[in-house]
Amino acid sequence: MMKAIIHAGAGRPATQARNVLLINSALMIFGWFSVISVFALHFTHDLRFTVATVGLALALRQMTQQGLDICGGMFADRIGYRFSITLGCWIRVFGFLGMGLARSVPQLFLAAFIAGFGGMFFDAAGTAALAASVQPENRARIFSLQATLGNIAAALGPLVGVAIYKAYGFQAVAYFAAATFFYIGLQTALFLPPGTGHVRAAKEQGRPLTVSQVVRAIFLRRAYVRLVLLLVGYWAIAG
Repeated sequence: MMKAIIHAGAGRPATQARNVLLINSALMIFGWFSVISVFALHFTHDLRFTVATVGLALALRQMTQQGLDICGGMFADRIGYRFSITLGCWIRVFGFLGMGLARSVPQLFLAAFIAGFGGMFFDAAGTAALAASVQPENRARIFSLQATLGNIAAALGPLVGVAIYKAYGFQAVAYFAAATFFYIGLQTALFLPPGTGHVRAAKEQGRPLTVSQVVRAIFLRRAYVRLVLLLVGYWAIAG
């Protein structure tokens, strides 16, 4: 079914890119929520870790992914969206495998860090690639569709995760999520057009901008800075 949806846009690179990225986004949320729905239960109930330890592991994953997003975005600007998304998904595979095998606090923290580090590569790159594959007048509709698919995936993920956990245990859930992200990476590598949005490396006189120049350019966009400040509160509550 996934391949049928992807190939429906064959011959139209922008349409194919949009379809691949929408499916990617839904599957990423589905895979993540299948694990997170039983993550705390496994480590606090099955392995007797403290709640504080589990909270720190989740915070580490969050800070690694969102805190380093700008680095992932700059990497994608220079290397390309397709490679960045694929790399990030396959790094996260090892994070989920590590969660399934973790039996000590250092192992758990390392797995959480790897999962977040992988997310750094595909988070910003996926959003930028989707925006680049859609005409400006259609972006509101496409991003609304992405949010709707994400909400559906967020509802289905825990149902599948809990069912697998009850039948086979947490390790099977972690391996299922790892397989999901491996598939997403493979789908991206095979079906996302290589020129999606093209490599948007900001350049000045033929040379890529430095990190300080990129950061300065961001802060000069006052409307964007205000939006980010408003979203800080939203994500603090949501988290």
